[in-house]
Amino acid sequence: MLLSKNVSSRVVAGLLLAVPLALSSAASAQSVPSAESTLLLTWFEDPTTTMAVQWITPGDVPPRAAGTADISGADHPLPAFDAKQVDDLVFDGDPADWGRRGLRVAHMPQPNGNWPDPTGSASLRSAWTPHGLAVLVTVTDDEVLRASVRRKSRRPRISGDRVEFRLTGADPTGPSLRFAVGVPQDDDDDDNTLVTSQPRKTEPVAPSTGVAVHDGGYVVETLLPWSVLRGFEAVPGARCGLQVEVVDEDDGFEPERLSLAGYTNAAEAKQRTVALVLAGPGRVDAVRARIETRKTQREDGLPGARLLAIGGEPRLIGETVTLRSGKVVLGKIKLERVQGFAGAEWLLKDDFGGAAPTARLDALTLELDGRVVARAAFDAIYWSLAPDPATLQPIANETAPDRLPEAEVVAFGDRSGWFVQRVRLTELKPDTDYAVGVPGRLEPVRFRTAPATLTKPLVFAEGGDVGTSHHVGMLHDEAAQWDPLFGLVGGDCAYGNGRDAGTWLKYLKLWNDHMSPDDGRSVPMLAAIGNHEVDGGWNKHPEDSPFFRALFGPLFSPRGAYATLDFGSGDDRYASFYLLDSGHTIDHGGRQTNWLKKAMAQRRGVPHQFACYHVPAYPSHRPFDSKESAPAREHWVPLFEEQQLDAVFEHHDHTYKRTHALKGGEEVAPGDGGVLYLGDGCWGRPPRSVDSPLRPYLAVAKSERNVMRVALNPDGTQSVLAVNEHGQTLDDITISAGAAVETAQPAP
Repeated sequence: MLLSKNVSSRVVAGLLLAVPLALSSAASAQSVPSAESTLLLTWFEDPTTTMAVQWITPGDVPPRAAGTADISGADHPLPAFDAKQVDDLVFDGDPADWGRRGLRVAHMPQPNGNWPDPTGSASLRSAWTPHGLAVLVTVTDDEVLRASVRRKSRRPRISGDRVEFRLTGADPTGPSLRFAVGVPQDDDDDDNTLVTSQPRKTEPVAPSTGVAVHDGGYVVETLLPWSVLRGFEAVPGARCGLQVEVVDEDDGFEPERLSLAGYTNAAEAKQRTVALVLAGPGRVDAVRARIETRKTQREDGLPGARLLAIGGEPRLIGETVTLRSGKVVLGKIKLERVQGFAGAEWLLKDDFGGAAPTARLDALTLELDGRVVARAAFDAIYWSLAPDPATLQPIANETAPDRLPEAEVVAFGDRSGWFVQRVRLTELKPDTDYAVGVPGRLEPVRFRTAPATLTKPLVFAEGGDVGTSHHVGMLHDEAAQWDPLFGLVGGDCAYGNGRDAGTWLKYLKLWNDHMSPDDGRSVPMLAAIGNHEVDGGWNKHPEDSPFFRALFGPLFSPRGAYATLDFGSGDDRYASFYLLDSGHTIDHGGRQTNWLKKAMAQRRGVPHQFACYHVPAYPSHRPFDSKESAPAREHWVPLFEEQQLDAVFEHHDHTYKRTHALKGGEEVAPGDGGVLYLGDGCWGRPPRSVDSPLRPYLAVAKSERNVMRVALNPDGTQSVLAVNEHGQTLDDITISAGAAVETAQPAP
């Protein structure tokens, strides 16, 4: 058996670094964020006495560490290794002619980062010639399964113990050669090789290959030809990409693999390759260890702090190695015995305090006695500096607070290179206008707190699925005319997908430019989470929605994006909003549903109660029985009916819809405990179709962009007006006793 499964290091030491951040090439191409265009007001607690003032700024980024250019030379981190030139090799499976030449990789883990079995391992050497990339793979295996090739099937494949190669040019997504070499049935058989793919319009190639089987393992030596990489010129300084996997397919067991692949965890991106730079003859440092980034696991099973996981060949056990980023020494680490190998884990400190080194961690080296034994680069580019926190300036009027706190600094995701500066204002007066100065903003920010009691209609705007098109500004303009106290967005705000910070800058700029009433007041935004806030959409962790969490996170549970926001306090609460996570960072049921039961029990009798989430229980476009919609009907709808919510705001389908008053999925008469479902989210995105005739539970459904004006009336009713981007009325109702009464004239 070549490998052992699911083994991880538990050696932990401390590394005093600041919170890890990152800068992607996409984000760096965006305009510089400022408070003028990215201001965002929101509430994390009682809207009658508090306000959170937020804006985005760039940070102070130290110089890039050496060795972080990617395979094509672009500004993106990849570990690049020197491949030395060797011209006199014979590809016969005998390593004697290599001597000590070539890039030597002595430590190859499993593709998922787990440890190899110390009794079965693999190593490789690589060098280049004018004709191709030379690779020598030496495999230790106590049971070698001879290979066979099935060529008559539609997709020929090789089975048995083998080595799989992938060679690319400077662009890993361009022309490539995939080549597999199996251990032959007998020592004279040279037919256990297979070219699995190569560029079109090239002549079929059979790389020069030699295989030698010996007691305890085998050797594969091959020359991967440059000719398959159309236009590639093998000269010093050129770049190529290499991926190697050693597959152990012992009879009766699942195949196990060792891998040399790009980045720190090859399992996360199968297409990635190690970047090799063609260099002249000379000495090259051996790769004897690996460095990965991981997340610790908290007691609740969710990822916790970041750490560096180091694994190395057994000869490194007991050695003290130096961890370096560029010229900055980050620390010295003693490697201990872990499953027969050398290993350690180092925690990355998760705050901005302390004397953190001014170094970026986009590329790391591990050194022993001055020689590099490991290199690593990261998708996320970590560094240790944050911008200086700013302070709001009070404006000279009778309502401005005398003293304003200094801003806290929050990373705007792991990959943007930007920061959220946030000032939380407390002990404000209800139903009062305030004005404060924000650094970088020409005019003071003006806002209004919510009233302590409801003596006149309270108006807010509601919708979802927004984006950054020009239609968004038109709908914002319509909503601003209503003088709303706030806007509620039911998910899919900027369409950043948890990866693109730049879309959030555009999204916030549209809000600042258009969502402004005539008096110049800024309108706070509340938001529920949607699939386009999350890298992966569904069934992910809170950390997979980095930009949403940076802006709205303090309101929500650390386990998922669910929370309540109450207007008024204690027995004087007059409105409650249940903001829910429809399966994006936490399941509908279980913990979230149990929390919702308790939250609703504590709010019996609050006059105005609403739920807001992204994926609809009663969709107007998508299938009714979809796996995304069914959990809301199973876990939440019975609670909505028991609580007799006034309305539920749903989104995701890109239409406008209003259901009948529903109980158990059926229309019921006013006063019979039915619940109204509104929205389906099209605050800017292209509208989708609706069925004709309408589904039985739908009262209204239209393929139109829309935003809703919702007014909470002192008599306990609610008025809802839905308009399109041209101001045309789509729906106009008053909600009473769980049912909608259509209004003859549009609401003012």
